[in-house]
Amino acid sequence: MGENLPATPRGWRDSARCAQVADPELWFPPRGRHDVAAVARRICAGCPVRPECLDYAVALRPLPLDGIWAGLSHKQVRMVAAQRGRPRPCYTCGTEFVPANVQNRAYCSGGCREAAHREQKAAYERRRRERVRART
Repeated sequence: MGENLPATPRGWRDSARCAQVADPELWFPPRGRHDVAAVARRICAGCPVRPECLDYAVALRPLPLDGIWAGLSHKQVRMVAAQRGRPRPCYTCGTEFVPANVQNRAYCSGGCREAAHREQKAAYERRRRERVRART
């Protein structure tokens, strides 16, 4: 599990409020469970090591795909990483780039974005054909 974690001193994590909560799954709520995420955010709100936690989350490779980090959602952490100029991989080709736009910038170029959209369209058509075949 630890191969993609940045090397940081353990000290700040021992001081974190989340380390003192019995249920660590609270920071990884199931999709749509906003009530659980709200509890985690309230705990994070008064945490003395929130800045260190956010720095840690932004340094993760790859960036977090779920969970609450420093009181922020994984999407908000990705936006902070983009604002800080952290390179991220293109969803299509994997090349690292610094997003020009901090919101929803997932592709390094227009060509990669178009290739991804073509693949999404083709996958949609395959699923649609399978549904039609299943009905007949």
